[in-house]
Amino acid sequence: MTLLLVVVTLIELVITVKPTLGQAVRSFEVDSRNLPDETKPGMYETLIERLEKQEAALRHLQITLVEASKETHNKNQQIEHLNSMLSEIMVKLGEKDNQVEKLENELREIRKKLYVEHPTEPISDVTKSLRGLHPHGSHEDVTHKDSLLAVDGFQQQRDKRELYNQYIETQEKQGRTAGAVAFSASIHGDHVVNKHEVLVFGDELVNEGSGYNRGDGIFTVPQSGVYVFTWSITAGTHSETIKTDIYTNLMQNGFPVGNIDSDSDEHNFGSATGVVVLRCSYGDHVYVRTDSPGKVNSDYQAKSTFSGWLLF
Repeated sequence: MTLLLVVVTLIELVITVKPTLGQAVRSFEVDSRNLPDETKPGMYETLIERLEKQEAALRHLQITLVEASKETHNKNQQIEHLNSMLSEIMVKLGEKDNQVEKLENELREIRKKLYVEHPTEPISDVTKSLRGLHPHGSHEDVTHKDSLLAVDGFQQQRDKRELYNQYIETQEKQGRTAGAVAFSASIHGDHVVNKHEVLVFGDELVNEGSGYNRGDGIFTVPQSGVYVFTWSITAGTHSETIKTDIYTNLMQNGFPVGNIDSDSDEHNFGSATGVVVLRCSYGDHVYVRTDSPGKVNSDYQAKSTFSGWLLF
């Protein structure tokens, strides 16, 4: 808008200057007829000087007009560039919308597959399925890692069945009782832990059925049935930075099914043991998770352990 005003002003000035030059020449011709010859040279010089000034003003106006035209051209190029960028952005947004639609379709397919594998549990999402397993569970107790563990358990059902069948065959070949499941492990050394941390019992004592993973502390149920789980946690003495007891939960598929308080103080360790009897389905995840920060002790004086076995 400013450039347009400048151009209009320059045009008006050019229109004004040209009549002014013509009027000056005509006025000089009329006036010079009545003047003596000796005064005419001075008037000629004055007229030439005025003409030169007018020509200089015209040249300046022409230069200004050219610069304004260039600036207008540059602005137009910038507008075209912005329009091009806007078109590219709209194309990318369209691609993102297509990706979102594709992911939504994949999610619907996954939910259909989950429903086929668990027809007695209509699943709209993994969280609803977990609530079906634990009707008294609280949604707030489920952490992101717990949800991932549950999803992983559902998606790997078939692979685990194959592994279990292989295990049964191996047990029978070795003369063992098919379906024997039991594990026990302890934490290796003392550890400072955070809230909602899965405890890893890395020193494996027994692992009949190969359901316990000493790498992540998670017991994956290899056979449906009723199980006994027990865990003992020793809390270290309080210090300047650690002034709380150790609260731990036994978790099944991301939901707490038991809890203990290992009560310690500034001078004494605190130890507690929990025992829970659970009905578990094939592929369930059972593990011990902290519910408070603190220090877990596990040495020759007091071991922190996690055990479980199949009843029937």
